[in-house]
Amino acid sequence: MQCSSSKFYKIIGAICSIIVSIPYIIHAYGPTEREVVIWGVFSLAWGIILLFLSISMYEKIVTYIGFVIVGLIQIPPIILWFTFHGYGISDNTPSSSFIAHWGYGIPHIIIFLICAAILYKRINLKT
Repeated sequence: MQCSSSKFYKIIGAICSIIVSIPYIIHAYGPTEREVVIWGVFSLAWGIILLFLSISMYEKIVTYIGFVIVGLIQIPPIILWFTFHGYGISDNTPSSSFIAHWGYGIPHIIIFLICAAILYKRINLKT
C-alpha cells in the first residue's frame, strides 16, 4: 500500500504543477513580464515530465530530482505573491488593473508541501 500512496502523491504533485502553470502562460494575471510566462512554461514542462515518470512507476532518482526542482521553483511565486499583496503586478505596457493578493500563493505552497512530503516519504523508506 505504501507504494501506491507514494505514486498517488507523485501524480497529484505533477498534476498540480501543470494546473498552477496555466494561468501564468495564458496571462490570466494581466499583462506581465516575459519571465512570468517562461516560469509557467517551465512549471508545465516539469509537471508533464513528472506525470509520465510517476505513472510509469519510474522510481529512479531522476523522479525525485524532478520533485526537488518543482518544489524549489514554487518558492519565488510564494515570496512574490506575499510581497506584492495589494499592489499591481503589471509593468504598465499596457497597464492592468489586476491587484496581487497573497491568496494566489496558496497553490504554490500546497505544491511545495506535496513535493516535501514525497521527498520525506522517500527518505524515510530508505532509512
